[in-house]
Amino acid sequence: MSLSVSQMTKKFKTPLLLRRKFHWREKWKDVKGYEGRYLVSNRGRVKKLDDSHKPTGSDYRRVPWKMVRAYFITEHVSPYIKLSHKENGKLVQKLVNLKKLVAENWLRNYDPNKPVDFRNPKHPWDCSIMNIVQGKPRSRGTTLLTDEIVREIKKELAEHGHKRGYKAYLTRKYDIHRATLWKINKEINWKHVQIEPEKDIL
Repeated sequence: MSLSVSQMTKKFKTPLLLRRKFHWREKWKDVKGYEGRYLVSNRGRVKKLDDSHKPTGSDYRRVPWKMVRAYFITEHVSPYIKLSHKENGKLVQKLVNLKKLVAENWLRNYDPNKPVDFRNPKHPWDCSIMNIVQGKPRSRGTTLLTDEIVREIKKELAEHGHKRGYKAYLTRKYDIHRATLWKINKEINWKHVQIEPEKDIL
């Protein structure tokens, strides 16, 4: 059973980005391969233009149009839309991934060989350019910590932890979340790992 975007926003909590007005202006572009028939915006919406009214140049403001409805084939997957065109006198419909369609038309340096993902995967109905990224976004907290790594972190915290911005540097260096670093620093986690005292050289 397919769900529309409006049904998904009712079923799940609607993000703040959809509840309020965007602070940036919505812009439209011709869909590649469907010029003069479909438009896609940087907010992830698609318009279908009336073929009987040919625009002059690129002015589509006076052309009748209707919004294309997006559907979720399965939950927590990016929505799909149907694009149609005439081929040899027959109407041909194509199911297109809306997330990929926005990326093809709006992302700079778009590479078709790289995957397109959401910045926030919890909001799969938000196909705006702000929520789309080429390739997997880098996430913190992927490092598997060991006693040796934690001991090195504690040494650096003891020596340079008072410096401004040094803790943020450690999260990037060891690829850990800042909450993990805070728990190590406060001795909430990894209590058994202690810094070895330096031996005096006689």
